Amino acid sequence: MKYFAHVNTRYVLYAGLVLLVGALLILIETASSKRYAPESVLVQVLDKGMPQEDAQCFGDVLSDQVNVKKKPLRSLASLYDFLDSASFFTNEDRGFYVFETGLTNYQSKFEIRIVCYTKDMSGVSYTVVNNENRSVCEIGNGGTSIVCKPQ
Repeated sequence: MKYFAHVNTRYVLYAGLVLLVGALLILIETASSKRYAPESVLVQVLDKGMPQEDAQCFGDVLSDQVNVKKKPLRSLASLYDFLDSASFFTNEDRGFYVFETGLTNYQSKFEIRIVCYTKDMSGVSYTVVNNENRSVCEIGNGGTSIVCKPQ
Protein backbone atom coordinates (compact mmCIF):
# COMPACT_ATOMS: atom_id res chain seq x y z
CA MET A 1 0.00 0.00 0.00
CA LYS A 2 2.90 2.38 0.61
CA TYR A 3 3.79 2.13 -3.06
CA PHE A 4 0.41 3.52 -4.19
CA ALA A 5 0.35 6.21 -1.51
CA HIS A 6 2.42 8.62 -3.59
CA VAL A 7 0.49 8.02 -6.86
CA ASN A 8 -1.63 11.01 -7.79
CA THR A 9 -5.16 9.67 -8.25
CA ARG A 10 -6.09 12.59 -10.47
CA TYR A 11 -3.55 11.51 -13.12
CA VAL A 12 -4.74 7.92 -12.89
CA LEU A 13 -8.31 9.10 -13.43
CA TYR A 14 -7.30 11.22 -16.45
CA ALA A 15 -5.33 8.34 -17.96
CA GLY A 16 -8.30 6.02 -17.47
CA LEU A 17 -10.64 8.50 -19.16
CA VAL A 18 -8.24 8.92 -22.10
CA LEU A 19 -8.07 5.14 -22.54
CA LEU A 20 -11.87 4.86 -22.35
CA VAL A 21 -12.41 7.62 -24.94
CA GLY A 22 -9.78 6.05 -27.22
CA ALA A 23 -11.45 2.65 -26.98
CA LEU A 24 -14.85 4.20 -27.76
CA LEU A 25 -13.45 6.01 -30.81
CA ILE A 26 -11.94 2.79 -32.12
CA LEU A 27 -15.23 0.96 -31.56
CA ILE A 28 -17.22 3.66 -33.38
CA GLU A 29 -14.77 3.68 -36.30
CA THR A 30 -14.88 -0.09 -36.77
CA ALA A 31 -18.68 -0.19 -36.49
CA SER A 32 -19.17 2.63 -39.01
CA SER A 33 -16.69 1.20 -41.51
CA LYS A 34 -18.79 -1.92 -42.10
CA ARG A 35 -20.14 -1.52 -45.61
CA TYR A 36 -23.40 -3.26 -46.19
CA ALA A 37 -24.87 -3.93 -49.61
CA PRO A 38 -28.00 -1.83 -50.20
CA GLU A 39 -31.39 -3.46 -49.69
CA SER A 40 -32.83 -1.22 -52.39
CA VAL A 41 -31.45 0.91 -55.20
CA LEU A 42 -33.31 3.86 -56.68
CA VAL A 43 -32.32 5.07 -60.13
CA GLN A 44 -33.51 8.12 -62.00
CA VAL A 45 -34.06 7.85 -65.74
CA LEU A 46 -33.67 11.02 -67.79
CA ASP A 47 -33.94 11.55 -71.54
CA LYS A 48 -32.57 14.89 -72.72
CA GLY A 49 -32.77 16.14 -69.14
CA MET A 50 -36.44 15.22 -68.70
CA PRO A 51 -37.55 12.58 -66.17
CA GLN A 52 -38.97 9.48 -67.83
CA GLU A 53 -41.87 7.89 -65.97
CA ASP A 54 -42.62 5.25 -68.61
CA ALA A 55 -39.23 3.56 -68.97
CA GLN A 56 -38.65 -0.19 -68.76
CA CYS A 57 -36.00 -1.08 -66.17
CA PHE A 58 -34.47 -4.42 -65.19
CA GLY A 59 -31.91 -5.32 -62.55
CA ASP A 60 -29.43 -8.10 -61.80
CA VAL A 61 -27.85 -8.96 -58.45
CA LEU A 62 -24.68 -11.04 -58.25
CA SER A 63 -23.66 -12.12 -54.74
CA ASP A 64 -23.17 -15.13 -52.49
CA GLN A 65 -26.49 -14.40 -50.75
CA VAL A 66 -28.77 -13.65 -53.74
CA ASN A 67 -28.51 -14.06 -57.51
CA VAL A 68 -31.24 -12.39 -59.56
CA LYS A 69 -31.47 -11.89 -63.33
CA LYS A 70 -33.66 -9.34 -65.17
CA LYS A 71 -35.92 -8.47 -62.27
CA PRO A 72 -38.26 -5.59 -63.27
CA LEU A 73 -37.99 -2.34 -61.33
CA ARG A 74 -41.05 -0.63 -59.89
CA SER A 75 -41.83 2.91 -61.05
CA LEU A 76 -42.38 5.55 -58.36
CA ALA A 77 -44.79 8.44 -58.82
CA SER A 78 -42.45 10.41 -56.56
CA LEU A 79 -39.12 9.63 -54.92
CA TYR A 80 -40.74 10.61 -51.63
CA ASP A 81 -43.20 7.71 -51.92
CA PHE A 82 -40.19 5.60 -50.93
CA LEU A 83 -37.84 7.93 -49.02
CA ASP A 84 -38.60 10.31 -46.18
CA SER A 85 -38.23 13.93 -47.31
CA ALA A 86 -36.69 14.81 -43.94
CA SER A 87 -33.76 12.45 -44.54
CA PHE A 88 -33.20 12.94 -48.28
CA PHE A 89 -33.72 15.91 -50.61
CA THR A 90 -33.49 16.35 -54.35
CA ASN A 91 -34.72 19.07 -56.70
CA GLU A 92 -36.39 16.54 -59.01
CA ASP A 93 -38.48 13.74 -57.49
CA ARG A 94 -39.91 12.27 -60.74
CA GLY A 95 -38.57 9.54 -63.00
CA PHE A 96 -37.33 7.24 -60.24
CA TYR A 97 -37.48 3.45 -60.23
CA VAL A 98 -36.85 1.19 -57.23
CA PHE A 99 -35.01 -2.13 -57.28
CA GLU A 100 -35.38 -4.39 -54.24
CA THR A 101 -32.09 -6.33 -54.18
CA GLY A 102 -33.02 -9.00 -51.65
CA LEU A 103 -29.72 -8.38 -49.84
CA THR A 104 -30.08 -7.97 -46.08
CA ASN A 105 -27.14 -7.30 -43.73
CA TYR A 106 -24.81 -8.47 -46.50
CA GLN A 107 -21.15 -7.38 -46.30
CA SER A 108 -19.35 -9.57 -48.86
CA LYS A 109 -18.72 -8.89 -52.54
CA PHE A 110 -21.73 -7.92 -54.62
CA GLU A 111 -22.60 -6.33 -57.93
CA ILE A 112 -25.91 -4.76 -58.88
CA ARG A 113 -26.58 -3.94 -62.53
CA ILE A 114 -29.57 -1.92 -63.66
CA VAL A 115 -30.49 -1.10 -67.25
CA CYS A 116 -33.39 1.15 -68.27
CA TYR A 117 -34.84 1.81 -71.72
CA THR A 118 -37.07 4.78 -72.52
CA LYS A 119 -40.42 4.04 -74.13
CA ASP A 120 -39.35 4.91 -77.68
CA MET A 121 -35.85 3.43 -77.11
CA SER A 122 -34.26 6.83 -77.65
CA GLY A 123 -32.37 6.61 -74.37
CA VAL A 124 -30.67 3.92 -72.33
CA SER A 125 -29.49 4.21 -68.74
CA TYR A 126 -27.02 1.73 -67.26
CA THR A 127 -26.01 1.72 -63.59
CA VAL A 128 -23.53 -0.58 -61.85
CA VAL A 129 -23.13 -0.58 -58.07
CA ASN A 130 -20.62 -2.80 -56.28
CA ASN A 131 -18.28 -2.78 -53.28
CA GLU A 132 -15.81 -0.42 -54.95
CA ASN A 133 -18.09 2.23 -56.48
CA ARG A 134 -20.98 2.30 -54.02
CA SER A 135 -20.11 5.89 -53.11
CA VAL A 136 -21.14 7.24 -56.56
CA CYS A 137 -24.74 7.09 -55.33
CA GLU A 138 -26.26 8.97 -52.41
CA ILE A 139 -27.29 7.11 -49.27
CA GLY A 140 -30.89 7.22 -48.05
CA ASN A 141 -33.06 5.48 -45.43
CA GLY A 142 -30.23 5.23 -42.94
CA GLY A 143 -27.98 3.34 -45.34
CA THR A 144 -30.39 0.62 -46.45
CA SER A 145 -31.13 2.39 -49.74
CA ILE A 146 -29.02 4.24 -52.25
CA VAL A 147 -30.18 6.79 -54.83
CA CYS A 148 -28.36 6.92 -58.16
CA LYS A 149 -28.93 9.91 -60.39
CA PRO A 150 -27.45 10.40 -63.87
CA GLN A 151 -24.02 12.04 -63.80
